[in-house]
Amino acid sequence: MSENTITQSDFDSFVSRFSDYLAKANESKKRGNNDYNPLLVIRSAKDEAKLHTRILHSFLDTNGAHYQDDLFLRFFLESLQLKGCEYKNLLEWFDDTANARVEKEYYITNECDKGFIDLYIYNDTKHIILENKVDSGDGDKQIAKYIDNLRENGYENIAVVYLTKMGDKLSDKSHDKWKINGNFLECENDKVLYIPISYADEILEKWIGKCQSKSGVGNIANLNYALECYKDIVKIIIDEKENAMGIADFFKDSEDFESDFKLAFEIIKNTDKIKEAYLQKTTNRIRQT
Repeated sequence: MSENTITQSDFDSFVSRFSDYLAKANESKKRGNNDYNPLLVIRSAKDEAKLHTRILHSFLDTNGAHYQDDLFLRFFLESLQLKGCEYKNLLEWFDDTANARVEKEYYITNECDKGFIDLYIYNDTKHIILENKVDSGDGDKQIAKYIDNLRENGYENIAVVYLTKMGDKLSDKSHDKWKINGNFLECENDKVLYIPISYADEILEKWIGKCQSKSGVGNIANLNYALECYKDIVKIIIDEKENAMGIADFFKDSEDFESDFKLAFEIIKNTDKIKEAYLQKTTNRIRQT
């Protein structure tokens, strides 16, 4: 190909090589290198309440259909590290997971407001508020009213776990009068534990990693597959998912990438003309039938 001229032969060669690539890509997808995930047939990867909260609940529930008792809950709490207090992780603080209860969308109400705690994890003495945020923002005084409700019910040992994609800090409008001080939320002489965590680290790298290990359920096929499906979705929401073979891979693997890029940009530049020609050809074909 000369520096500025694109010939019919250049286009024919490009189309032939690209057609071969698409055939290989389709064959690869048939063999398993594809983006199919049964969970995404039901819900969007970013569905906070109906996908992520429900999946987390299904694993963390000590009475869940997984029949692993408190295994997933222990691994989860162990993954949440603490600093500046006497416990090294939330499992040490929570202690009794064997008798723990895990409830999703737990309804709370007080004199001023009402709401739902995404996941409420508790035993006889400890209480965890897990707030799950994928893309939604914090509600006004959201965490403050959850804490106040538990306090009004006489619960002393409270921890707030704030889960976001990348470990964002709880917003001022949500914690309101409760001020962040390291691993604590403090209000006058009162304080509760506060642990901001991320899907990227605590969920993907630590918790799911522990669950899929030999000491977890790595050798139990159906549970390991369920975790693998969920891991795939977590990678999507934190933008770490590598898609199956696509057009970009064709250009990355091209042996004559300068020529191929030039042809690709020529196609992009003439997109409107290509659409018009396609529409005209389709219209003519319909008229002939």
